[in-house]
Amino acid sequence: MSKNIYFFGDSFSNFVPNDTEYLKTLPTKFLHWTNQISTHLNIDTNDIIDLSRSGMSTQEIFDKCLSTSNKIKKGDWVIISDSPTIRQIGYDKRYKEIKTYNNETLFWRWETDGVQLRKQMNNYDKYITTYIDYLSYFIKPNEDTWEEYYRNQIINLLTLLKQKGINCIFWSWQLWNNEVFTPWSKEWKRADNHWGYNGNNEFSEYLKKRIDNKEMVSEVEWKNPKSIVKKLL
Repeated sequence: MSKNIYFFGDSFSNFVPNDTEYLKTLPTKFLHWTNQISTHLNIDTNDIIDLSRSGMSTQEIFDKCLSTSNKIKKGDWVIISDSPTIRQIGYDKRYKEIKTYNNETLFWRWETDGVQLRKQMNNYDKYITTYIDYLSYFIKPNEDTWEEYYRNQIINLLTLLKQKGINCIFWSWQLWNNEVFTPWSKEWKRADNHWGYNGNNEFSEYLKKRIDNKEMVSEVEWKNPKSIVKKLL
């Protein structure tokens, strides 16, 4: 029976540079880190199950992994990350479902021009200002505590999956937050800070070493992420 590999995370688990001019500059064909890891584990690309999505909160990532866990078999692989704690789940009136509110852009606007933004929102929907107050007073000042809480949820779930004979790797979003691996923007002038050719290859090599060492969790990723670069050199 063939093995499957499951990926859970945000855009850093599924973003692929699509600038054709950029792709022409690469020395070899671009291969996303998820495909590189699958090849390293001798898992066919048809057996990749990517359940990551751009902007996902850690709570939604955890929920997605938990709800899928009954389908994951002994011998399968789970690669999962967390994400910024400012992202929260809530009720989306447009889609009538519980999903992530990606609050990063909204919160940046609040910090730079909160008075004007509050005026606009009062004309639109007053509950949004209450929500931003919640983020301002309960989430933003306590991000480290929230991050530890969510991270422990994921690690506890992986511990249970491991007891079922499932191979698990958790990696921290602090790796991209601290630019441990090369951002695409340092390769291409029109790029953002996701990983491009170099970043994907660097992260893939890093993750391969963790896989080979059977290292399910690496605390250095959130305690001292910058030190990882020295280890790679």
